Amino acid sequence: TIRSEHHGNIEFRRHGKNERRLTLRECGLIQIFPPEFVFSTGLTLPEYKYIGNAVSPLLGYLIADK
Repeated sequence: TIRSEHHGNIEFRRHGKNERRLTLRECGLIQIFPPEFVFSTGLTLPEYKYIGNAVSPLLGYLIADK
């Protein structure tokens, strides 16, 4: 899951290179949003919070299916 609070600390380190912030798309993919899902606006703090607070679409589907 993705943390809903964001203080500039959603980073990913790759093979010893400099740290970078995960993109909104990468956070969405971790939360199992489909790759074609369109986020409403740009890269802003509230959107990271929305993703962090979201129920994974796949989990929501599986619960609703039962």
